[in-house]
Amino acid sequence: MCVRCGSVSEVADVAKKLGWDGMCVLVSPEMFAQTKESAPVQKGIDISLGVEVEVRKPSDIQKTVEKFRRNAEILAFRSNTAEMNRAVLETAEADLLLGAWEGGVNHVLAAAAKDNEVAVCFEFQPLMFSHARHRTELFAKMLEAAKYLRKAGAPVAIGSGGQSPMDLRDWGMLTSFGRLLGLGDAMVQEGFSGRRVLENRRRLSGKWVMPGVEAE
Repeated sequence: MCVRCGSVSEVADVAKKLGWDGMCVLVSPEMFAQTKESAPVQKGIDISLGVEVEVRKPSDIQKTVEKFRRNAEILAFRSNTAEMNRAVLETAEADLLLGAWEGGVNHVLAAAAKDNEVAVCFEFQPLMFSHARHRTELFAKMLEAAKYLRKAGAPVAIGSGGQSPMDLRDWGMLTSFGRLLGLGDAMVQEGFSGRRVLENRRRLSGKWVMPGVEAE
């Protein structure tokens, strides 16, 4: 989850070498159409393409939903305030919330994440490039968010958060990251499952009517 890159083929090659059989590439709204059109089919790895938007006001969320929900396999929103965290987590059309720990996650937001099936994504990259006191503070915020999400049984995702192919990490390292956050093995495995992508693909197929109902 949550890989950013300039070249899908380059990042796909590295991901395959690290043992991944699928990944989600996030791009800006401005780059989505171009990336979708130019990205070649990658052999040996399943690529899903998503949109990432930094939320500054609630209207940013609705505009993204209206424009991309019928085309993107993943809608990801990045927030660093409690107010915008809540706005995203109360939007059932959203898939992922990134950077939630910066604004904080409490029991109310964790319940909203569960009710609306919006996954909070924990990215390894911010920790990798932080140092000393900042790293300690950042990890403490992640631990706090993970605690509330775990107690609520809310969905989570775990990703490299990579900005380049060299930022990617293998399954073992990201699994250890999830465990350090206090997430149980079941939550960690669900964070890698790709279930959300598969569900969205069914909805985008034109046959989906509602959960559990598809046209023949």
